[in-house]
Amino acid sequence: MRTLEGEPIEDYSIRVAEAWKIGTRGKDDGVLVTVAVEDRQVRIEVGGGLEGGLTDVQSSRIIRGVIAPAFRQQRYGDGLYDAGVQVLGALGALPQGVDTRRAVRPQVRVPSLFVLLLFVVAFVIRVLTGFGPRRRRSLWWGGGGPWGGGGPWGGGGFGGGGGGWSGGGGGFSGGGASGRW
Repeated sequence: MRTLEGEPIEDYSIRVAEAWKIGTRGKDDGVLVTVAVEDRQVRIEVGGGLEGGLTDVQSSRIIRGVIAPAFRQQRYGDGLYDAGVQVLGALGALPQGVDTRRAVRPQVRVPSLFVLLLFVVAFVIRVLTGFGPRRRRSLWWGGGGPWGGGGPWGGGGFGGGGGGWSGGGGGFSGGGASGRW
């Protein structure tokens, strides 16, 4: 999204996570990364079912060590991709051969299903956040330029989890971390 318009990123992220019901119903295993480009803020919101696998400390390290350095160089797509690799690594959900110890694109061949999943998630976010500027901000429309003000990943958020985007999970209790770049 372009800006939070003064709203705390934690409040906005939890509202979006609950509204979109990210994750698997009954497991609350969703993860949402919210980016407010003009405010230079980012948040990793972790569903209650994943808080043991992706801790607040790990989320904070991902923001400080992976997302923020890339975003400072306006490499939003790289930062979100590398953060996704780190999140999946923390949850033990990465395909074999992807190195989670360094925040760079892996040199190994990533299985096609993994790449396809990343593009599907990015497309869904793009559809939910709109393809161009909107008159007002809401849970669904982030506004901004041709990429929502935050690079090719939509600038709003990058969500995941095993469930669908409708009637899925939810159950976000405020776990995760926030930061600036």
